[in-house]
Amino acid sequence: MKAFFKNSPSKTFHKKQLLTRRLFLLFVSMPTWFRMLVVLSLAQLPPSFVALGAFIASSHQYRLNHQKEAQLIATESARTIDDSVDILAYDVRNIFDEEGSYDFADMGECSLLIQHMQSLGFVPVDYALMDTSGRLLCKSDNFKVNTAVLLPFKPLGANNFYNVDILENEGQLQFSFLGGHYPLSKYLVVGQIGRDSLLKIIERKVVPDGSALFLAQKSHLLPLISPKKPLLKQSHPVVIPTFDNSINLIYDNNLPPFRKVDLLFVLLPVLIWFMTASIGWVVVHYMLLRPLRRTQRAIVDYGKTGEIQKIKPASIGAAREIRQVSKAFYHVAVRLAAHERALRNALQHQKMLTREVHHRVKNNLQVVSSLLSIHSRRAETAKEKSAYATIQRRVNALAIVQRQYYNELDKGQGLDLSLLIKELVNGLQTSLQTFEKNFQIETEIDQVFVPLEKAMPIAFILVEIVDFSLAVDPLLPITIILHRHSAEFENTPDHAGLEIRAEALKQLSSRKGNEVIRRIISAFGRQLGGKSVEKEEDGYYYYDIDILPD
Repeated sequence: MKAFFKNSPSKTFHKKQLLTRRLFLLFVSMPTWFRMLVVLSLAQLPPSFVALGAFIASSHQYRLNHQKEAQLIATESARTIDDSVDILAYDVRNIFDEEGSYDFADMGECSLLIQHMQSLGFVPVDYALMDTSGRLLCKSDNFKVNTAVLLPFKPLGANNFYNVDILENEGQLQFSFLGGHYPLSKYLVVGQIGRDSLLKIIERKVVPDGSALFLAQKSHLLPLISPKKPLLKQSHPVVIPTFDNSINLIYDNNLPPFRKVDLLFVLLPVLIWFMTASIGWVVVHYMLLRPLRRTQRAIVDYGKTGEIQKIKPASIGAAREIRQVSKAFYHVAVRLAAHERALRNALQHQKMLTREVHHRVKNNLQVVSSLLSIHSRRAETAKEKSAYATIQRRVNALAIVQRQYYNELDKGQGLDLSLLIKELVNGLQTSLQTFEKNFQIETEIDQVFVPLEKAMPIAFILVEIVDFSLAVDPLLPITIILHRHSAEFENTPDHAGLEIRAEALKQLSSRKGNEVIRRIISAFGRQLGGKSVEKEEDGYYYYDIDILPD
């Protein structure tokens, strides 16, 4: 047993299970119509093998019968021709035995002899009389002068006194012998039998139509019956030697190896398979596949549009189970539509409340900003006015972010950071006092979108840096650069780089009392969540920000 299994029996069985499972999964993954065709084809295999076996047996018996028939026809034809030529030659030679030693060199007597020889034949035969040197003495009217007689004449066959030759060009069968008994004869008799006479000898009616019959002698061929159609490649001619093996008779019935009716044994299972497959396809298509596709399209359309009107019930011809599934899906769709309407109404109400809250927050921030502006104008000292302006800038920054978020609430794509920074810069420059009008903020900004939780820290970072720069020296400029960067890897968010350059930042670490400002800026920078670089000695802050896709 160990020698039989290269692996252990359990491993071999496991491999067979895996192969069977893979084939089954491959079969299941194929289309339904193809699986049905495979099943029907497998069901038709046994009757197909039976029909094929019957076809082979019938064809084999058919070929055997025709081979026997061809053998019989060829043998009978060869025997008839051999006997007929034998009779003709014997009758003519008997004339010379009766006439004795007459001199047939006289043309009159020679012609009478030719006529006498022709009168003995039961088919038309042309004769000629020659001397032993081959000189023609006399002949019948249709005799072909071109002969195949070899001189000096000598019988080639051991059992015959005459020789037989084929005149291929003239279409004649020639037999020749010496008049009288060899070798004392002085005359040579030559007879020629035409194709029509040979056919009359073998009785044409015994040869079926479409057959081929030939006489062959070495390279010479005398067709007696030519086929109306070209010979089939599958044909097997019958060769019968005759005239002491000097000539062969070739017969070919030129019949196919099987009858047309035998094809029914093969075509009938194919026809049954085709009819079964057609009926099965119609049943499966109109009762199963078509209703299922219709239900599938209804589900897909409902998933895209959510409209119950597009859900059509299964047709009456569909299977009962499919109609029940279609009906159940319709009821589920109705319930889902009701739930969706309730959810949409609730969401709409929630949006309305959210917009109302944001609207109230925006209005309240505007009120606070207005109150700060009023109190700032009433302040008596420059320090009080500067404090009120600082607070007002923070409130305005918060109001700008809130207003931007309120305007973009319905779009759902976040806040436009480039627009927010521009609006913050314009607001900051508008809120400057008279002695601060020379303060410059330069911007180089790409359009990017960020969520609210990132827009708020950016706004407060900018306000803190601007306030600090104004406190140090209003003449020192600030540069704000925002560039978009593509994601380095797939499935990672896009990001942008926010770069702030201010000369005043160089004094942030050197001046006393600025620790609070540094902590505020660092706290807001951490809220951005990305990589940050704070080089106060170079007056440079950099923040890497994750942005929303366009």
